[in-house]
Order: sequence, then C-alpha cells, then structure tokens
Amino acid sequence: MDPATIAVPPEGRASLLNEVPADATARIALDRRTFARLAGGRWTGDHARKAGDVRVEGDTELANRVVDNLAFTI
Repeated sequence: MDPATIAVPPEGRASLLNEVPADATARIALDRRTFARLAGGRWTGDHARKAGDVRVEGDTELANRVVDNLAFTI
C-alpha cells in the first residue's frame, strides 16, 4: 500500500499532495492502522507514542497536539 501525504495549509483544509513539502512546519509519520486507531478514538496519542507507532518532527508541540486530537465522530 502506498503512503499518503496530507498537507494542511495555514489558511485552509487538508488536501492530498503528490509530494511531501520540504518546508513543513510539523511532520507526523504513522501507518494507516495507527491513524485509524487514533482517528476512531481507540488509541490516545500517548499510547501511540509509547508504542513507537507515531513519529513527529519540526514543531513537535504542534504535531503532538494534532496527534492528541485526531479522534473524530461523524
């Protein structure tokens, strides 16, 4: 399965990109399963970080806040 890159510009909503921006403010790396667990509220950001299933770079405070708030319900 190919990785997906999603960028969130400061002025807008997330969008899929063909290439990773070189100058991203923050980067979050995780597999699709971990994303699904975080987004579905099955895991907390703390759990994913302790398990080594998520990596953040750049503005780590911002990246960790995003990871901690991925859970959503429709």
